[in-house]
Amino acid sequence: TKTNCTTGNSSQTFNGSCDGLGMTDAEYNLLYAIYAWTNAVVVIAAGFLIDKLGNRVGVFIFSSLCLLGSSTFA
Repeated sequence: TKTNCTTGNSSQTFNGSCDGLGMTDAEYNLLYAIYAWTNAVVVIAAGFLIDKLGNRVGVFIFSSLCLLGSSTFA
């Protein structure tokens, strides 16, 4: 048996893809790597913007972006 890519449960078998996502392990890992590296870059950029714009404006902008992203994918 192979380990399930989302739960880590080795008692479940699967056909080489992440169940429910329709992706192979390599595609899933690539998607996560892109997300993680993008997140790292955005956090650094956000720090510079908050330094330039101030905390109040930064909180408003980034809260709005979080709301927009959640609304888009919900």
